[in-house]
Order: sequence, then structure tokens, then C-alpha cells
Amino acid sequence: MGAATLTKAGGVNKEHWVIWFVAKWWYEHEKGELTLTRLNKLLFILNREFKAKFGKPLLDLEFFMYFYGPYSVDLEDILNDSADRGLIDYVVEVKIPHAPRDLDEDYAYAIIKHQLDEVDAPGKYVRKIVRPKAGAVEIPQDLEKLLKEIGITESELKEMIGGWIEEATSAGNIEDYTIEKYKLHGREFGERLE
Repeated sequence: MGAATLTKAGGVNKEHWVIWFVAKWWYEHEKGELTLTRLNKLLFILNREFKAKFGKPLLDLEFFMYFYGPYSVDLEDILNDSADRGLIDYVVEVKIPHAPRDLDEDYAYAIIKHQLDEVDAPGKYVRKIVRPKAGAVEIPQDLEKLLKEIGITESELKEMIGGWIEEATSAGNIEDYTIEKYKLHGREFGERLE
């Protein structure tokens, strides 16, 4: 869809819009790649800060404690839907180790298996990256209703979101910032985070 403007009639909801806006802000401020892990932390922060300020969450996402902090099991479905709607690109990059050529097949398999089993195998990764695609997205009805209820404008919301992201990223590591600020140390794996 490129630089199209999507309308309310396109079925875009507040989760779609916020994800698109966060991705757009992230790349406009040259913060590097926006990975799924980072996006989870940022959306958790936005939800927490919004709820602290206005008494209700910004997004209808549940977060659970995962390996690197808060994680929403619903987020990947929303990202895929957002990509289908032309709001974002959601790319999965996979890089796996390899064995030298001209090796016995069993030996080559053993080398690759060993590299994959290593926690910190050099050059091994699966990265899920979110990039904005649409040029402008009209604010959806569910978000417009929420903003009217709490008495703020779209531009005020954008400014708040940008400020919260800037605070989180200026601290260095978003994962450490999130765990420290929201006192997530010692939380059980899979525990629901309010």
C-alpha cells in the first residue's frame, strides 16, 4: 500500500495504530531495528504509563513475564494482521550456522547441530523486525473514543508516546530499563503482568 492513508473503514483498531505509530517514531528517530522483543517492551511501557496517567490501559494486550521481560502472546497475530493491512512490514530474518563444504554428511550435520545447540553460537539468530509502511494512518474509532473519554488529542497522545519511548531508549537497554522501572525482578516465567 506504500504511502497510502488508511481510513477507519479499513478495520484498523487502536492496537494497529499504536504499533504503526511506534514503528514510525522509532525509525524517524533512528533507533536502529525495531525487533519484536523491543516492541513488546515498548508496548508494555506505553500501556503501564498510560494506565498510571489516565486510569485505563491504552491497549487491549495482556503481558506475561518471558525470557527478556514482558511479552504479549497476541502481538504476533496483530503484527501479521497489521502487515496484511499495509501498515507495517513484519519480517522474520533467520541466519543459521553452516559447515564447511566437502565434509562427510554426518560430520557436517554434527557440526551444525552443535552450533545450533550452543546458546551463543556465533552468527546464529532469528530476528523478527517491524518497520512502518503506510505514510499516514487515520486514528481508529476505538482510540478516538478513548481519547475523548480521557480528554486528550491525537497530537497529545503522539507526544506522550514519543516521550515514553525516548525515556526508555535514553536509559540504554530497554530490557533492563523495563525490568528495573517496573520492578519485574524475580517474577515467575509466564506470570501475568498487570
